Amino acid sequence: MKIPVPFLALLCLSMTIGAEANLATSHMRRASGAFMHVSARNATAPADAAVRANASTQPWWHGFQDEALDALITAAQQRTARDGGASSTTANVRLMGETLQLPLDMQVAAAYITGRVDQLSLMLIDQAQVAFAREDVLLARRVRMPTLQAAGRRSLQLRMDAAAAAARSHTTRRNDALALLATLCGMQPPDLMARIGPALHDEKLPRFVAPVPHALPATLLLQRADVALASALYHLDPQPLLGGWIEPDESTTGMDGARASADAPVGEPLAQVIARAQREVARAMAEVVRRNETAAVLYERAAASRRSVEKLQTGSRTDGGSELELLEDYEQLLLHSQQLTSASADLALTWIKLLYRLGNGGTLTAPLQGSNSSQPADAAGTLRPMHGQAGRNRQHLV
Repeated sequence: MKIPVPFLALLCLSMTIGAEANLATSHMRRASGAFMHVSARNATAPADAAVRANASTQPWWHGFQDEALDALITAAQQRTARDGGASSTTANVRLMGETLQLPLDMQVAAAYITGRVDQLSLMLIDQAQVAFAREDVLLARRVRMPTLQAAGRRSLQLRMDAAAAAARSHTTRRNDALALLATLCGMQPPDLMARIGPALHDEKLPRFVAPVPHALPATLLLQRADVALASALYHLDPQPLLGGWIEPDESTTGMDGARASADAPVGEPLAQVIARAQREVARAMAEVVRRNETAAVLYERAAASRRSVEKLQTGSRTDGGSELELLEDYEQLLLHSQQLTSASADLALTWIKLLYRLGNGGTLTAPLQGSNSSQPADAAGTLRPMHGQAGRNRQHLV
């Protein structure tokens, strides 16, 4: 039999949990070509040389392929130009667990991604609340099963309360992010909404289009201001220290990837600056790899939930599932969609951190240029498990 479902809500997620997830690349699905695992050390250019040459002149934020973000950064730059430099273009921003002095374009990108993802989370919570309301109606009919009815209603109430609290939290964060964007771009809130309203209601997840880097040339550190400053102060050439590769490493000690030659004619202060820069880049690379793998796993989980709901919706299950069972599976789909949304935001913001650590000079760094082949976790929402009715393990949006 066919079982009714809030079909509009299911369609709402079709772009979010589709055949091609809006994730950055990962080795977990290399065979399908949907994800890639790239080491710049031995990679060959996947794109035409002319395309790569053109990409090297593109601003770094073009990696997100988001016209609304492009427009916002342009507006922020124009606002700064009108100010005549009276306002600072850098600010301390808490990004993925660290306080970084971000340039204006990265401030705008981080606020925009945060606002977009919180809006998408609110859309998912709205759909969950619709499902909760229907589940409440169905539970009310279980008058002949008072024990199951009571357990089900207790479980439902906990999930409804958690969803309401999550909605308040996401609303506050979204509003804060939009207020910051309005300030950075020199816009009144209504003008900002007119500019980005359609993007805020787009179900696509944020994605930075580039292969996940598993080795980067140490010479990229020449872009960093601290390396350039130390080199100038001591009148030393940093090149002897930058002949190797930097690889992902989340450890906090030692020199990672590129290593200084024992007899390199370079002063110790410069060597220390470069060693610190290498460690920071290695940790940021490792975080991109880790969060990308997490997002890929959550995508597979969400896709499996979607298939389960669609199978039950078309009445193809042989066990004659009930509407209540369908709603439970549908709520799991919403939960997994929320987890994927949060992970995608974390990944997008982690890409920004990596570009910052590389001392990005405003254009896409060549080893990060991709073919068709990223708020802290506490700002993206967390999920906590709970046990639901009939012995099923349940979780809810928070």
